[in-house]
Amino acid sequence: MRFLADMGIDYRIAQWFRENGDETIHLNDEGLHRLPDKEVFDKAHSENRVILTFDLEFGEIAAFSRGGP
Repeated sequence: MRFLADMGIDYRIAQWFRENGDETIHLNDEGLHRLPDKEVFDKAHSENRVILTFDLEFGEIAAFSRGGP
């Protein structure tokens, strides 16, 4: 699986996914710790990644985007 870990996800969780064979990046890996939610969603969509987050607003972003970026 390909994951994108949001800033609310502990870095150790992303590391655990990597160690278990998943292609996982943490926003902090790329210096994107201040990226707005919509841009996080767009990044995950364009890179075909599943977002790991505790942020409930991502569900609203997905619903209003109708499956597109």
